Amino acid sequence: MSLPLKFELLGIIFIFFAGSAFHFIYEWSGYRKIVALFGAVHESTWEHLKLAFWPDLLVALKEYPSIGDKMNNFWVGKSIGLFAMPVLIVMIFYSYTAIFPHMRFCLKILGLTSMEYRYEFIHLKTLLQKMGISILCVHLLNPHSI
Repeated sequence: MSLPLKFELLGIIFIFFAGSAFHFIYEWSGYRKIVALFGAVHESTWEHLKLAFWPDLLVALKEYPSIGDKMNNFWVGKSIGLFAMPVLIVMIFYSYTAIFPHMRFCLKILGLTSMEYRYEFIHLKTLLQKMGISILCVHLLNPHSI
């Protein structure tokens, strides 16, 4: 298994568990205002986007010293992912909420988790092919291309 693939797979696991922990970090901190920048304060969509963004940024900062300087367009790929993931999460969340308004909670978690996996593999393909934004554009135009 290649080093970038190992980092991406470990990143998926970290983002899942760290994002889950960030859901409660504000409460655990004793409601400190500075922690509200990173964790969910209440149950809004915006607050939940932070749960994916901050752990993913931490993964990118951890990856860079090991693999980032060896890959072209590392920060381009990560930046695209960091901005595309919240947009895609919002689009998918509101789409399936409109289509399936009574969807069970566990299915929502499964949907968001699979979205995170999909994002990480899109990012991995971008890094491996060193193509920056073009992979994301191709994927958005044709979701079955990846």
